[in-house]
Formats: sequence, C-alpha cells, structure tokens
Amino acid sequence: MKIKLTIFKDPGADPVEREIEAGAKIEELLGEYRSHLPYRVITARVDGDDVALTFVLEKDCEVTFCDIRDNTANRTLQRGVSLLFLKAVYDLYGKDARVVIRNSVNRGIFTTVDLPCGGAAEAPSSEPAEAPTGEPAGVPSGAAKGSSAGAPDGELAGAPDGELAGAPDGAPAGGQAMRKVEEHDLRMIEKRMWQLVDANLPIEVNTVGKEELFKYLIKIGAEEKLELLKTAPDLKFINVCRLEKYTNYFYGLMPPSTGYICPFALEPARGGVLLRFPHPSDPGKLALYRRDARIFAAYEEEQARLDAIDLRYISDLNKQIAAGAAEGIVRTAEERHSERIEELAQKIIDKGKRIVLIAGPSSSGKTTFSMRLIKALAAHGGPPPLYLGTDDYFLDRALTPKDKKGEYNFEGLDAMDVELFVRNAGELLSGKTADLPKFDFITGDKAFGLRKTRLKAGQIIVVEGIHALNKKMSVGIDDAVKFKIYISPLTQLNIDDHNRVPSTDVRLIRRMVRDNRTRGRDACGTLRQWPKVRAGESVNIFPYNNEADEVFNSTLIYELPVLKKYAMPLLEGIKPGEAAYGHAKWLLYFLSFFTPVEDEGAIPPESILREFVGGGEFEE
Repeated sequence: MKIKLTIFKDPGADPVEREIEAGAKIEELLGEYRSHLPYRVITARVDGDDVALTFVLEKDCEVTFCDIRDNTANRTLQRGVSLLFLKAVYDLYGKDARVVIRNSVNRGIFTTVDLPCGGAAEAPSSEPAEAPTGEPAGVPSGAAKGSSAGAPDGELAGAPDGELAGAPDGAPAGGQAMRKVEEHDLRMIEKRMWQLVDANLPIEVNTVGKEELFKYLIKIGAEEKLELLKTAPDLKFINVCRLEKYTNYFYGLMPPSTGYICPFALEPARGGVLLRFPHPSDPGKLALYRRDARIFAAYEEEQARLDAIDLRYISDLNKQIAAGAAEGIVRTAEERHSERIEELAQKIIDKGKRIVLIAGPSSSGKTTFSMRLIKALAAHGGPPPLYLGTDDYFLDRALTPKDKKGEYNFEGLDAMDVELFVRNAGELLSGKTADLPKFDFITGDKAFGLRKTRLKAGQIIVVEGIHALNKKMSVGIDDAVKFKIYISPLTQLNIDDHNRVPSTDVRLIRRMVRDNRTRGRDACGTLRQWPKVRAGESVNIFPYNNEADEVFNSTLIYELPVLKKYAMPLLEGIKPGEAAYGHAKWLLYFLSFFTPVEDEGAIPPESILREFVGGGEFEE
C-alpha cells in the first residue's frame, strides 16, 4: 500500500511531497536525503509527535527530520552519550562500578564515577553491525516501532542474565572497596566508547508496562528504580534500552544505533567526569569547554543539602509527601532561601557595594528574588534600595531589530537602549538626578518625565534583567562598587542514578504556568516560543554567568509536585497533530513521576514559587 508523505528536511525547510510503500522505517527514508542535510539527524517528528528513527510509517503523514538544533533531538543525543558512557564503564569495570548522572553544566553533563579497586578488565570486542550502504544500522527485526511489547513469562526483554548495570541502590556488591575515577580510566573509557560507535551497534528500545517492570526490578534489586514505580501512581511505563548485553532504563527517545552518537569527549572535572558533546548553536563540533566554577559549587552545595535530608531521588520526595511531610519540606526549603538572601544582603553591605546586578535565564525567579533582596537590604537600615528593571530600557519598537523571520527579537542586547541605561546609572551613582524611563509595552515606546530620581545618601541600586551581567550594561561604572549575582534553579533531584531532572524543564514548566495565569497564553504558545528563548539564553546569559560574584540557586525541592496540578491540564490541551504535541507529551510523562502537593497553605507569599502560581507578595 502506498502512503503520501510531506517531508521537511528540517523544521524550517520547505516541504517535499512524495509517496512510499507503507511499513518503511524513517531511518530508511532518511538515507535518501542524508547527503543533502547540514547535520546528523537524530530523531523525527511525525504529525507533531517526536519519534525515534526506528518509527514505522504506516499512513499518510508529515515527517520532519530533526538534528540537535531541535530540543528533543538534542536530549536524545545526550541520552545516547550517557548510554555509551555507562556501557563502556560496564564493559571495563563490571556491574559493581557506580555511575551517577548528576547535572548539566559547562555545556556538558557532569557525572560521578566510583570504580572497584583493581585494574580494568579487557573490553569485549564488538563486531560492526551490518547496515544499508552509507547508513547507520537500525534496530534489529522485531524491535519497537514507537512502542513494543515486553518479554513473555514475566521476564524483561533484553535483560542480561538478570543483571542490571550498576550496583543496586548505589552500593557495590559484597562491600567491595571502591576508588574514584582517574585520568587513565577516562582514556580507557573514551576509547571503549569510540569502539562502540565504530561498531555501529543497534540500540533496542522496548516500552515496558509498570507491572511487568515492577516484577523485574524486584528480581534484580534495583532499589532506586523500583521506588519510583512504587511512589509515582501516574507513571505507566518506562523505556528499557539494550545495547549488546547491557540493559538500562531511560525516559525518552534513543538514537537507533551507536553510530549516531558522536562526537563526544570526556573531561575530568571536580573529582568526576564531564560528558561533552555538541551544542545546538553549532551541531557539527564539540561545544566550547568553560569552567563554570561557581555553578559547579552551587550544584555541589545543593547536592550536599539533599543528601543531608535524605532526598536524593524523586521517589524519596514522593514518599515524604505521601507520609504527610509536605509542609515541613516547604518550610525547610523556604527557610534556606531566606537564609541565603540574608547572607547576600550582609555581604553587599559589608563590602560597601552601591549597585547590585542580577541576571539569570527565563523563569529563574529574578523579580521575586530582587524584591526579597531589597527587603533584606532595607532591614539593615538606611533608605530602601532603588529597583531598576532593565525591561524599561528596551529600544522603542520602531528601532527594535528583527530576526531572520522578520519577527521582533527582544532577547538580544541590541534590543536594549544600553547607552541610556549606562547614562542613567552613572547619573544616579554620581549624585545627579536621572530621568528614568517607563516602557509602555502596548505602544512600544518609552515615556519620560514620570520618574525623575536622585539617590539618597547610602541608597543602593538593584538592577534586574537578563543582560545585567554583560559588562556593556555597566561600562564606566567602577567594578569596586558592583555586586553581581547569577540566579537559576539548579536542580539536583534525580529520577534515578542515570536519569536527571533537567533544570531547563523546571524553568519551562514555571513559565508555562505563569504565562497562562498572567497573560492567558496557552501551553502551545509557550512551547512554540521556548526554542527562541533558549537560543537567546545561550548567547545573552550563560556566557556571562562566570562574571557573577555569587550564585543564588532558586530551586525549591517541592515545586514540581505543586506545579503539576497547574501544568498537566494545560499540556493535556495540546492535541495530536499540533506542532508542540511531542514536547507536551514528554512533559506530561515527566510530571507523572511526581506525587502532587494539593495544599499550598504552607507556601509563604514571598516565595519565589508564588511568582508562577500566584498569591505572591510582590504581584502588581
């Protein structure tokens, strides 16, 4: 039977119409176009739904090829690099080696690795898989076409002799002595990863139901994965991946074979390993390596705090919520924020700083944090600090630059009236009166004469905006009077040892809930805009986080259980066929891991979360 396809070589390309025989995999179709594509395709989108390249086409549809400039494809490549790394460690050091996928930092993924004492074993050879000429191999016959059945008789498909890679519950079997990974280990692991890539081995992915997986995890003693199934009532299935005899669980799409997973590199970092790979802004080569020391330190501090209260995994959080401990979790998290804000206020005063510059990515909680910092500073005596929001310093609409699609680009520094901001800040700090603008977002123009302002003796300026750490925004101001803060929700809670909670998803869910509440925007609108927001952050925010004197981690351990009840109805409103359907489906799956918190009575009005769910002290 013939089916009609509308093919987009990438999300922004013109469509190509053609007919093929039903039953072909997308990977087979891709082979005809591969030489004409700018970058390696990792996933596809079929009628708005994100699918693996092993997906079988059975009816008329739209097909879009996606390289890592697409969010889902980018995550899929990262998942593939993680799988390769775990497999290589398993091959060399056995199942007692412990790898924990920690967090995204330095344009890579930070992991910690504990290895059994003694040398590495010789890695088994991997024979190259046969593939159509010039194409990576696909999943072998009988593998999933978007979904697949589990194994019969209560056994899990692809399980290697009943063993799961990595020690159950994070502990080496038999109390074996462990050591940290060293440089020579990294070179061996990296070599093994490239051997796997060169062999172009198929990656089998089976979607396994909750009940069947439950039986298997009990059998092998994979405690942290088992606990998630026990404590997440809305979680219905998990993707089980097999690479040769190695089996593991991942919560998203995978490349069809190891030949797709490149380039990559391993870098020693703070006692662990940084997995490096390309960035969407330049998919053809490894991302530039940056040492974000302050971000690393903030992550480590958060990890130590969670370890101290025994909240390492989502299942730990779910169990405490189910036990009625949500109010205590909220109180502890909010107290930590208050303590940290007071610490920062004290440092600003002790160091005699006159201007505080606050920046961070979208939905970090910049506005609420700024207001709370102003209150904390005011509590030390003296005049209340002056809040100076950079949103009032946009260029007039007629002068605002446009992107390649002819749409206004409000994300870049060239959309800001930098000259006016620098002049006003300089006037204020030198004791002069400044005519501060008020930007009218309806007319697209600045109004003057409404806020003529002069600083009082000892009055501090607090500046908040995405460009606040860019030196061009404070040129001419003495560095000695500046105090620079970077804010972001640096989440350290893990799904399990090999699947992290992405901070980016936390920010997106925050933004989605706030957009709907304050602007009436549906979830589809937020999801469509998100790639542009993320691209702007990569250029305008993340390169400057090392400028900060301090980092404020705005994560709240309890926020996703609260946000769940707001976000899920919005996401469920996105239907199959809509452009954002695939992304919405992933977020719904992600939120299914969490036990919801229904009662918000313990969340104080000054909480950063109130900026998103409402009821906040600082709302206009």
